[in-house]
Amino acid sequence: MSNPTLTALVATMLAVTGVAQTPDWTQVTTANSPSGRYGLPATYDSVRGTVVVFGGNYNGPLDGTWEYDGVDWTQITTTINPGARFRHEMVYDSDRGKAVMFGGLGSSHLNDTWEYDGVDWNQVTLANSPSARDMHAMAYDSARQKLVLFGGHDGGNNNLNDTWEYDGVHWTQITTVHTPSYRAAHDMTYDSARQKVVMFGGSSGSCLADTWEYDGIDWTQVTTASSPSARHAHEIAYDSARGRVVMFGGYNNAVNLNDTWEYDGVDWTQVTPASIPAARLFPAMTYDSARQKVVMFGGLASSIHFTDTWEYDGGAPPTVHPSSAVTYGNGCGTPPLGFFPTANPIIGTTAGALIANAPTSFGGVSFGLSNTFSFPITLPYELSGVGMPGCYLLQSNDIFGLPATPVTASTLQFDAAIPFDPALLTQQFYIQAYAFAPGANASQIVTSNGIAWTIGNQ
Repeated sequence: MSNPTLTALVATMLAVTGVAQTPDWTQVTTANSPSGRYGLPATYDSVRGTVVVFGGNYNGPLDGTWEYDGVDWTQITTTINPGARFRHEMVYDSDRGKAVMFGGLGSSHLNDTWEYDGVDWNQVTLANSPSARDMHAMAYDSARQKLVLFGGHDGGNNNLNDTWEYDGVHWTQITTVHTPSYRAAHDMTYDSARQKVVMFGGSSGSCLADTWEYDGIDWTQVTTASSPSARHAHEIAYDSARGRVVMFGGYNNAVNLNDTWEYDGVDWTQVTPASIPAARLFPAMTYDSARQKVVMFGGLASSIHFTDTWEYDGGAPPTVHPSSAVTYGNGCGTPPLGFFPTANPIIGTTAGALIANAPTSFGGVSFGLSNTFSFPITLPYELSGVGMPGCYLLQSNDIFGLPATPVTASTLQFDAAIPFDPALLTQQFYIQAYAFAPGANASQIVTSNGIAWTIGNQ
């Protein structure tokens, strides 16, 4: 259990300004370009440094493979062609060096699996496969080396909510304890820093505004303080340099959208770039990790089939500030009361420490901003004057009486939620535990060593 008192103090006590970023969209003029279209996926081939798109729709399904290298688009002639389609999905398997494409809508709904190695397409024949669908979402989990697929729309007017994984050999349907609702025209991406697939929105008859994460075992709905409005046919991509999911556009059942949002794993924040692409639905979008830019192409607005290329630069990557939790000083008692870090103080997470050798289950934690002075005394301060010989005050008592939860007869756990606030980075705080100890001294209280916290972002 986290401590709201400590959370509030940490959040409001400091007046430190975070580092400003200057995100912006830039339209790129290229000598060549795919024709105007929508409903085509984009993925980034990190080995060859190219964005790959296939198909789409302009008054009917299209075929054709195009690549973008950051300067120009090139149409690729392949021996084998998967066939015209749109509202399909494609992601890059970085471990096998292949773009993997599944399904979509051609002359009918499709459930074929294709792989592209930068030279040619190859259809993969599998004994088991997801059912035919379009408007599904896919992401590649690089930690587990599996492609993840969720939901979509089948040929029978039904939205789906099944989860599948593809390892390059087999498709496997995954049963999870929790499952997002049926939906189509949602989007997913993989947060490689937190090793979670992130999904937002879609349509289940009406537009959705929910955020979900999948860790390879279960789906978890994430409650955020802020959120983009409900929508479908939007696009999201993971900016790995800055650790942010970037979302653009979509449709809210009334108008097309052109807002830009970022998700840091804790909350969504709307970004206000100086330049903004026109509102649209079903564009192609992916992240170019070599150039550290989100790339977007095409999309649809009314009868306009866009043929423009845009790049989004979210600003300078955040500076890495390592967190730390370092013990100092000594505890008192027989054996001495110990206080040991269990989770470092990282913004947006819960930090923790274990109280060990507690004589009873009655104990707590004091919190301070200094380990050298506590008005009017200099620290460390020996407590014999209050009936606690051999025990020391090791930090200023800015908050006293933070609760700790008993774990066993002699151990207690202390947890504290650290707000996701960049202003807290590099700030130092000090914590010390105490416990009720009948007979140990006149005050019947023993104190622990201290822990110096330095708040960081990793």
